Amino acid sequence: MDSSRIVPYNSSLHKREDARWDDFAGALASFLPMTALFLRRRWLGWIGLLSAIAAVLNSKEGRSSTQTPPWTTLLISLSSLFVVYLPILLQPGALAGLSAGTSTGASSPVPANA
Repeated sequence: MDSSRIVPYNSSLHKREDARWDDFAGALASFLPMTALFLRRRWLGWIGLLSAIAAVLNSKEGRSSTQTPPWTTLLISLSSLFVVYLPILLQPGALAGLSAGTSTGASSPVPANA
């Protein structure tokens, strides 16, 4: 067997495909929380949070300095969930159970014959 005909294995093709997937997953993790903010859809915020967690867990140490660190997308997704759920917390009477001495009950009905 002639050793000059042996071609060594090069795994650069697989690295490029992994880099493309990382770029797509990072873009998705950034896009979904912003979409949840604009559309006020909670389910988009939760999917964005899950994709941001996946981006953090799949991040590599040797990233270039031009890419956004994955923990920033995690913070953005957490803040978008907070903003989406904020109107529920700020509704009148939603925090009534926390304050003592105030009543938020309905007013008494006015008689029809008066």
